[in-house]
Amino acid sequence: MTELENVSLYLYNMTSKGINIKKELVKTVGKILKIRQKKEFTKTNKIDKSKVLILKNINVYINKGDRIGLIGANGSGKSTILKLLSGIYKPTTGSIRGNLFFPMIIRDLNVSEDLSGIDAAKAFFYQYDLSSIGYDLYQFISEIKELTNIGEYFSRSIKYYSEGMRTRLIFSLLTSVRLSENLAIDEGFGTGDKMFAAHAETKLEEFLGSKGSLLLASHSDNLLRQFCKRGWVMKEGRIIFDGPLEDSISFYDSKAYLNA
Repeated sequence: MTELENVSLYLYNMTSKGINIKKELVKTVGKILKIRQKKEFTKTNKIDKSKVLILKNINVYINKGDRIGLIGANGSGKSTILKLLSGIYKPTTGSIRGNLFFPMIIRDLNVSEDLSGIDAAKAFFYQYDLSSIGYDLYQFISEIKELTNIGEYFSRSIKYYSEGMRTRLIFSLLTSVRLSENLAIDEGFGTGDKMFAAHAETKLEEFLGSKGSLLLASHSDNLLRQFCKRGWVMKEGRIIFDGPLEDSISFYDSKAYLNA
């Protein structure tokens, strides 16, 4: 179980501070992938007036096996709360208790774009020392190639990949080894054909198992319905509705959402 109690998050204005978030995410994700134990973050720091309030007084829980869809407009806080629950951000006030989530919330690979998909798979294999837990390099590469289903592009430079191809490759790598029971996905992996979607669904179910929890932020109701049973509706950094997915979707489309 994971619980957020009275959590608020302040961040610097990105324009004024010029912070390169992508570099920070790539650096942090590598550390988070190795987390196996429960963590607790508690912050009561004095608020820096140069920061902006991004998440406001969040109080929610996530049970084992929960599959939660995050619903809301751009800028409502969906991606930010995923980063918070993945340990990339820490709360400014309040506390997070329980298990962190394995983040699939960036579209960039931690390798040079001049390298190929094969090279990215090799880098992932060696970075996390998969041979030490019984994986074979060439079998691993073969499985990644099959799941991505991008044909000859798998051996071509990543700089030639479409956004959909990058998403496929990242999804395939991050779900190739179960380093956590919990997965956070930003905007999902709905890019691509039905064959990839079917493979991705099977792989995701294998990754999560019966006790794994999923947080999925997406604008696609169909994708949310495919994987989620519960929904959080977010607006202006707040969770304004928490309930069954269909009720959450209906709430988001209602006047009650506009008035919240």
